[in-house]
Amino acid sequence: MTAIECSVVIPTRDRPGQLQDCLAAVAAQTMARHRFEVVVVDDGSRVPVAPQLAAWQNRLTIRHARSAGGGPSTARRAGTALASGRWLAFTDDDCVPEPGWLAALERALMSTPGALVGGRTRNLLSGSPPAETSQLIGDIVADYYNADRRRPRFFSSNNMAVDAGPLGDLGGFDAAFVTAEDRDLCDRWRAAGRPLVLAADAVVGHAHHMSVAGFIRQHAGYGRGAYH
Repeated sequence: MTAIECSVVIPTRDRPGQLQDCLAAVAAQTMARHRFEVVVVDDGSRVPVAPQLAAWQNRLTIRHARSAGGGPSTARRAGTALASGRWLAFTDDDCVPEPGWLAALERALMSTPGALVGGRTRNLLSGSPPAETSQLIGDIVADYYNADRRRPRFFSSNNMAVDAGPLGDLGGFDAAFVTAEDRDLCDRWRAAGRPLVLAADAVVGHAHHMSVAGFIRQHAGYGRGAYH
């Protein structure tokens, strides 16, 4: 039996339809199916997602865990603990990775062993002011921190990959962060003298449906996480 090389970790909560879209996109990757697995962590959904995952068993090597609603960082830690791949790719349940996503992340990891790799995110909800504004803020943040493409400083955890060993050595995602756990991880990674590498061709679409009130809550949470 061929060993799994990559584990795709997807935290999810109360987004069954979007999770289906995400899994369909992961199943359509150009990377051969036998080389990767998917680890879905149900972070306290009101309706458990385990039953809907059964339909994917013929298309994906898929594993499942359930956490108690501690937030994305806690869910990613649970997924990392369950993963068997040599390297880990992270995305979210409201994301739709493009077909070459995993292959692009792998190329970047191979080019710089031991790096934390991140790709680009694009908004899938054109015509939605909250989603478009959220994407604009994300783009401004990415442009600021990654102005020097040779020395990027921040990647979002919805499009990130890393070798499992170095991530474990650094302690993984910090469960104390409900938001901004990716900023914390990138800061600790750089402080440890480890490289960050931008994989510009690793692209995920982001379909975060939200109201204006939801937009305010989300970005207020980002601000609290950044302050933390």
